[in-house]
Amino acid sequence: MNIIYIWTLFYGPTMDIWACGCILAEMVLGGPIFSGNSEANQLFIIFRY
Repeated sequence: MNIIYIWTLFYGPTMDIWACGCILAEMVLGGPIFSGNSEANQLFIIFRY
């Protein structure tokens, strides 16, 4: 299966709205809201919420 096809199954307007909310929160707070020390740790922190 093509990885781009798999990605389109999960991508939608709700993901864009969530991303905009994260950007706005980081602008207001002045720093990252999900700060990890590696890419894997970053994803773990995001999916924990």
